[in-house]
Amino acid sequence: MNIKDFLNNLEKNKITRFFGVPDTLLYPLTSEVPKENLFIVPNEGNAVAMGFGFSISTGKLPVIFLQNSGIGNILDPLQSLVAPEVYNHPMLYIISWRGRPGTNDAPQHIRSGKDTEENLKLCKFDIYKRDYFESNTFDPIEEIIKKIRKDCRSAAILVDDLFFTEKSSPLMKNKDYSCILNKVSKYCDDEENIIITSTGMISREFSIYTTDEKKYTHLPMVGSLGETLSLASGIALGNKILRNRKKVIVIDGDGSLLMHLGALAIPDYYDLSLTYILLNNHRNLTVGGEHTLAKSMNFKKIAQYSGFGNTETYSIKEFLNLKKICESNSLKFIEIICSEESEDSILPRMTYGFENIKNKIAN
Repeated sequence: MNIKDFLNNLEKNKITRFFGVPDTLLYPLTSEVPKENLFIVPNEGNAVAMGFGFSISTGKLPVIFLQNSGIGNILDPLQSLVAPEVYNHPMLYIISWRGRPGTNDAPQHIRSGKDTEENLKLCKFDIYKRDYFESNTFDPIEEIIKKIRKDCRSAAILVDDLFFTEKSSPLMKNKDYSCILNKVSKYCDDEENIIITSTGMISREFSIYTTDEKKYTHLPMVGSLGETLSLASGIALGNKILRNRKKVIVIDGDGSLLMHLGALAIPDYYDLSLTYILLNNHRNLTVGGEHTLAKSMNFKKIAQYSGFGNTETYSIKEFLNLKKICESNSLKFIEIICSEESEDSILPRMTYGFENIKNKIAN
């Protein structure tokens, strides 16, 4: 379907506001919606709550957009806040269908892709796929909206890789990441170091420098955006209990950190040691480069108030001139302000040895 026709049909039905989290397959949508009508939020649960608030205050039906992996984040508000037993408020959801059966997608999307329809049925959604739009000559959007209002039941439009005639976003990488990740790989190359990288381009690019000769253990996040620091905190807790000397280094992005910002409070509260490196480029780079809310945040101060004893913000040049990065077992926060510029990436999809990684950390 042509994205302009799709948006025109929504507008004809008085639907013009969009709340959600970007995704590669939804790039034709988020790049075409006027910026004053597009509300990108840290996580999908935020989108449901904000969309609901907007809807009851204006009487207008919003669109909630997300990747299918984010269905887990919307379950709580779906089953409580807007559920029939509470405020009983259906809305229109546009959900990208990563890992659709029959497609070749990354490992983190395989299970989610298989379970997407079943998960939405459990949420009592009416589901509309590409064939519904291709086989009908009438305005399918109008029919969907009528049914939402008549049955008081939410609807989900599943957007697969063939739904829009326009291409999904190209794979992109930040122009500053290479020099940063290469430096971390060199300066933290010790067999006692465990380096955990955020899902997406940070993990893909860091894996290039993680050759067989490297001594550290690299644990790439596979999906689970926003959980990088929580995973690292669990490993740091294990290190503390076992009294081993392993150091935990985290490399995360601003979009990931914002998704579950409360995780910053975990390490100090439980007296854990780790080094957290934040690559802040104000962009959701892995999913089309849409902006995050990072420009309005002071991550260094938040980290300080969360108990990180050593907090620094560096420019690229300042970081590259550092002589030490992860030299001690302490709680350290390093923010690197990266360029917002990006370029098309030809980085290959990662290959994983999941059991091998787990065993290396256990040993």
